[in-house]
Amino acid sequence: DQYFEDSIIGYLNLSVDEHADVILTDILPHRVFNCVTVEHGGQSDYRDSIREVLKVGGYHPHRIDVEGVDFWLRTN
Repeated sequence: DQYFEDSIIGYLNLSVDEHADVILTDILPHRVFNCVTVEHGGQSDYRDSIREVLKVGGYHPHRIDVEGVDFWLRTN
């Protein structure tokens, strides 16, 4: 909440690291972003978990695994 005053935000760029659990539990389920990019560097554990949360949250893959980065859009 200290970083996001609004519930709908235009863009989020995530760099996946040891804070992936915070991203999965505290940020993505409680905010709506029009576009999300995820820099995962091929780390399959984090990448797969975040992809699943994004799918459930109504995001659709736009470009996947482009040099270790996923691009997701929310259309609704």
